[in-house]
Amino acid sequence: MFLKKCRVLLIEDDLLDQIAFKRVVENNKLNYEYKIAGNVVDAKRLIKSGEYDVIITDYNLGDGTLFDFIDIIKGIPIIVTTGAGGEDVAVTAMKKGAYDYLIKDIHHNYLKVLPVIINNAIEHKITTDQIHMLSHAMMAISDSVYITDMNDKIIFVNKAFVETYHYSKKEILNKTPVSSFAELQESRNGLADKVEPDADKDFNDEFVHCRKNGENFSVSLSLSFLLNEKGEQIAKVYVARDITERKKVEEEMRTLVVELQEALDKVKILSGFLPICSSCKRIRDDKGYWNQIEKYIKDHSEAEFSHSLCPECITELYPDLDIGKE
Repeated sequence: MFLKKCRVLLIEDDLLDQIAFKRVVENNKLNYEYKIAGNVVDAKRLIKSGEYDVIITDYNLGDGTLFDFIDIIKGIPIIVTTGAGGEDVAVTAMKKGAYDYLIKDIHHNYLKVLPVIINNAIEHKITTDQIHMLSHAMMAISDSVYITDMNDKIIFVNKAFVETYHYSKKEILNKTPVSSFAELQESRNGLADKVEPDADKDFNDEFVHCRKNGENFSVSLSLSFLLNEKGEQIAKVYVARDITERKKVEEEMRTLVVELQEALDKVKILSGFLPICSSCKRIRDDKGYWNQIEKYIKDHSEAEFSHSLCPECITELYPDLDIGKE
C-alpha cells in the first residue's frame, strides 16, 4: 500500500491488452498514474523522458522485442508479460534484470494478480535500495564491520576491515572468524568462548585479533543481531575498533603507577600518635620495644643523625669548662 500514486509504464502493442489493463485499474480503483507505449520506439522515448516506479512490458512488440530497450532501463523493476511457451524468454529477461514475469491468457486473468506483483516489485526495490544505502554506509565508516550468518560464516566485510586485517574479500568470505583472525584468547575469554552459537544477546567487549601477517592487535568488539520480520535472528553484525594505541597508553599508565608506588614505598613518613617515655624520652615501637628516639626516627624516615652537645648540656655535664658559658 503506497500513499503516493504508483507511476506505471505499460509497454504493450495489443490494443485489447491495453484496454484490459485500463479496466483493471479503474475497477479496482488502483492508485496508478500510468502511461502506455505501443511499440519499441514509443517505449524508448517514454523511458528516457519519464520517471516510473515499475515497468510492465510485453516481450513481442510490433517493431521489435523487449531486448531492444531493456538495457536502457536503470533502477526500475521490470515485469515481463509473455504468451504461453515464452518462459525461456522470460527467464532470459530476468537474467538481464527483470523482477518477474507473467504468462498471458486470452481471458486476461493474468491481470488480476498484476497489482500484487507490482506491489511486491516496488517493495523489493525499496528494500534493495535500503540495503545498498546501508552497505555504502558500512563501507564508509572507519570501524571494521563483518557480518556472519548464524553458522558463523562471514558473508560481508567493509573496506575498513580489509585495510585493518589485510584480508581481501575473496580470502575472507565464507570463512569463520575463529578460523581466520579471532583464534587468539582474550585476557578474559576467547571470542569462540564468548559468542556461543545460540547466543541471543548483544555484547561489547575487548579481544585480541590477528592480522593476515600474524600481527596481534587489540580490538573493542561489539555484536548485534539482524532479525527478520518474525523477530528471528538471521545474521550477526560485528563492529571491531582497533584500540592498539589506547591499550599502549593504558599500559604506559599502569607502568607509571607502579613506578610511583615503588617511589612512595621508599619514602617513610612519621604520622599518628607516638608513645614516648616522659622521663627517658624513649619511644615504644609497634612490637612493644622501647627505642632511643634517634633510632626510631631513623628506622621510620630517611633522616640521618649527627651527634653533638648543646650549650646547656655542656654546662650541665662539664661545669668546670668554660665551653658553652656566656
